[in-house]
Amino acid sequence: MLCSAVSLAAQQDSALALDFAQPSSDYLVFRQRLEADHVCLEHCVLKEKVLAGTVKVRNVSFEKRVTLRLTSDGWQSHADLDCEYMKDAYPSMHSDTFAFSVALPERLAPHQRVEFAVCYAVGGREYWDSNQGDNYCIVWASAKTGRRPPADFGIHLERYGSPTCSHGLFPDWPSYAGYENTGPYY
Repeated sequence: MLCSAVSLAAQQDSALALDFAQPSSDYLVFRQRLEADHVCLEHCVLKEKVLAGTVKVRNVSFEKRVTLRLTSDGWQSHADLDCEYMKDAYPSMHSDTFAFSVALPERLAPHQRVEFAVCYAVGGREYWDSNQGDNYCIVWASAKTGRRPPADFGIHLERYGSPTCSHGLFPDWPSYAGYENTGPYY
């Protein structure tokens, strides 16, 4: 059992990992960034040595181009990959979704990382999403920094997930913590 746990830990350290939080995990901030910057990486997954994801752009004009720019040598060189338009399940006249899938370099030294940013070209202008200047990074799991600590808004969840109201954020929300043992739910 211990041997398999050590083996699993070694495999995880030798795997690549995203070194950023999913941009749409905080939906309000994601929408604000999309509104202000015209482009925002929406979601990414890393499956073995393939990076796939989606990008949201503001629908400024019908003619547009979305490109993923990535490097594995600290921007000494880079590759551009055109993203493909995706039909949204819930279409919006305010934004469009583009998708990408790219194979990562086969050989990546332990000190190397893959960085990328997204470019949205529309109406003769370019808009960039580079993770607020930090670039989106893919690193070896053992080198993952987790740069941004999770935001603490002072909300503490009770046993069944309702926010505790004593913190003043949602004072009008009822708390049901005392009701679980009072009888049947019907």
